Amino acid sequence: MSELLSAGDIQIDVEGFDLASAAAILAERGRQMRAAPVAAEAAGTIVLRWHLGGESFALPLADIAQVVPLRRLTPVPGAPPGLIGLASVRRRVVNVMDVAGLLGVDADPRDEGHLLVLKGPAPRLAVRVDRAEGVEMLDAESIPGGALTAQVTGRTGGRLTLVDTARLIEALGPGGGQ
Repeated sequence: MSELLSAGDIQIDVEGFDLASAAAILAERGRQMRAAPVAAEAAGTIVLRWHLGGESFALPLADIAQVVPLRRLTPVPGAPPGLIGLASVRRRVVNVMDVAGLLGVDADPRDEGHLLVLKGPAPRLAVRVDRAEGVEMLDAESIPGGALTAQVTGRTGGRLTLVDTARLIEALGPGGGQ
């Protein structure tokens, strides 16, 4: 049975997700922001770690609205490449995108895994991933800018491919890179 972590405006409903660790990181970040907002911003960014095709990726947690198990998808006849179907997430329809090709990963879209529902775009977009793993803090100096992806090292020492959410949404949109 999965548990639900709701912190601020993100909901994580994923079986096996380390909710205690995520809650501790989010609570510490909240304390930092209340104590010294400018210093906390300079300290780094909280990201969600996830896997696709055997590779480790991350998206800024602030850009994710929900993390939920992938359930049934409704195919869309004549859909553009990358759109693998529609899903109902908490009574809202989201477009589910396969980003493996865009990220240069050899992964088959499957009917399992997790959905990362992104904040902001209309229509709502969700990214299908093999597994959402946990949250991690990245040091501010390790966060490059400018490209769709960049290699970073988390505070736990693991290497991640950080995905720029705005560039990802742009690439997934009409005429994008899929």
